[in-house]
This record gives sequence, C-alpha cells and structure tokens, in this order.
Amino acid sequence: MADISIKHYSRYDCKGPENVLFGIRRRGAASAFAAAYPADNSRGTSACERAVTVGTESFVQRPSMRDEAVEAITGFVNEGIYGMQEPGKSIFCSTAALYIFRSKARWAVTGNAKIYYFSDGKLQAVSEGNEDVILGKRLNLHCKFEPAFDLQKGVNSFLIISGADNIDLQISVLEDGLAASSDAEEWVRRISSELKKQRCSVLAVILPKKKFRLFG
Repeated sequence: MADISIKHYSRYDCKGPENVLFGIRRRGAASAFAAAYPADNSRGTSACERAVTVGTESFVQRPSMRDEAVEAITGFVNEGIYGMQEPGKSIFCSTAALYIFRSKARWAVTGNAKIYYFSDGKLQAVSEGNEDVILGKRLNLHCKFEPAFDLQKGVNSFLIISGADNIDLQISVLEDGLAASSDAEEWVRRISSELKKQRCSVLAVILPKKKFRLFG
C-alpha cells in the first residue's frame, strides 16, 4: 500500500478548545481522525482518545464508503463517549474523520471541526458545518454526511482541523504553503502562523501522486 505522510500540529490555549490526539491506521484503507473538546472539560482527553481509537479501528477493520457504514462508525464513537458520562459530569467532543479506501475519499465531521481538500495544490472542497451534532450528548444521532468522492489524479492533500469556533483560514496562504513544501511537516510549518491565529489544531495528510490506484 502507498505511504501516507502525516504531521500533527497542536497549539495549547487555556481559553479555547484543545485538540489532543490524532489517529491513523493503514491496512489497505486509511483513516485520519481528529477529536477536540472544550478546555473547561477535565475529562475531555479521555473522550478524545476513545473517539480516535473507536473511529479509526472501526473503519480499517471493515472499510466501506456506504452511508450506513459511516453513520454506524459515528454511532459507535458517540456511544463510547456517552458511556463515559457520570451524574453531573458531562463529557463530549467534536470530531473530524477522513476515510480513504481504494481511489475514493469521504469525511464525517461533527461539532466545530472542518476538512479542506486540495488536488495538485489547489483547493477543491471544504466540509460543510455540522455544529449541531456533538458526540456524547445523546445516543440517537441524526447525522447527514457528505458523499464519497473520487480522488483526482496528481497529489491529493487534506487539512483536518478542529479545536476552534468559526474556523476561517486564508486559502491563498494554505495553497502557497503547500506549493512551497516537500512534505506534510513542512506544509504545517509554513502555515503555522495562520493556524495560531485560529487557535486550532491540524492534521496534514498528503497522499502520494495518484496515477492509477492509490492502494494495491
């Protein structure tokens, strides 16, 4: 299977939400997952860890781009966090999940997270907001996620962002940083000043150049 370059960037700010963990697994399929929680929630770290573990492992064990599969994974994550609730101590988090299988990609975003998709250095799509869906608040979710799409020929790149309200990054800065970078780590370093303004955390994912098949 082709290699995937990833880089984790996180900035702590005690007055804003904190993104604590990213996860990725590779077995012919890939899942990059970010989870964030409000800074005043002392048990948020545990919720994020559970969200990342359940989300990534559920996908790579039985990868599928079908609606019911993605909705089921989100439900598993939600139930795992809901099960951590204690009387008088609510626990919840937002998530951004990127799923890749064969030559397709799909994302499932909850809360204040966001995903940007670039092909050959140019922005192609941004995930729609889903701020009304916060995991851990209720067992029965009513989520509507955007459909899967074909990865384009060339280099496909993603920024998976969470931990900030009303995320609004300058697209020209992101594209210029990507064009000047040789890998995901350098891309994140070049746009770090823009990320700090947003108080957000980012996982950068750059897939190898796509010619025929991404995985094989």
